[in-house]
Amino acid sequence: MNIRDKNAEDREFIYAKNKFWSEEPKEVFKGTVASYYGIEAVTTKKALNHLTREKALLDKELKDWETDAKSIFNRKTINSEINRINALREAITASMSKVTEFDEYELVIVNNAESGNGKPYAVESYADFMHKITNVYKLAEITQDEYEELENSERYEMGRFERLEDSYQNKVGLIQILMVFCQLFPFMILLEADFKMVMESPLAAPLSMALPVWWLIIQPWVIRKLIKKPA
Repeated sequence: MNIRDKNAEDREFIYAKNKFWSEEPKEVFKGTVASYYGIEAVTTKKALNHLTREKALLDKELKDWETDAKSIFNRKTINSEINRINALREAITASMSKVTEFDEYELVIVNNAESGNGKPYAVESYADFMHKITNVYKLAEITQDEYEELENSERYEMGRFERLEDSYQNKVGLIQILMVFCQLFPFMILLEADFKMVMESPLAAPLSMALPVWWLIIQPWVIRKLIKKPA
């Protein structure tokens, strides 16, 4: 089999539609492997063109943010976006360099900006991706009946990045609820013991203002800093 035919066969696996898949542990989805993992399977030349286009779009976005920085007062948000874009541009530059190490007609996998296959715009060989499919993701094709037997199948129609992000947000929310309950528990005991003493305490007013700020703004920020987001 020549390289063109092999690439066509490999791409068929990546872009095949209307198929049902399972991923360990007990994750399922319907659709293409490409959309689920947020990837593109292209030859080296096309990968380089793809990355060049993506970098050009980021260059334009960066220029817009730098223009806004001269006229908008919210510098913290602007600087954060500029740093984010520069980080993505550096990732693309590194991937463009890596692409040149592959053979001209070799099929490579390029991650999209939001990918469930690792860092944005990372590049790897098709063989390395298939190794992960088999040994890490443990992906297997299943029947429609098997797919429909699993609960919450609608959730798994998300892409892998979206599903990981959804799981992350659910985890953060659960920890937030548990922490709020643990922090309220001592106050509930004190109120039960002596409601009047608590309400007349000089700390009552400051706490009534500080706790909502802590619970709604500071604590969620702390939790997100401590819990690593899915890559």
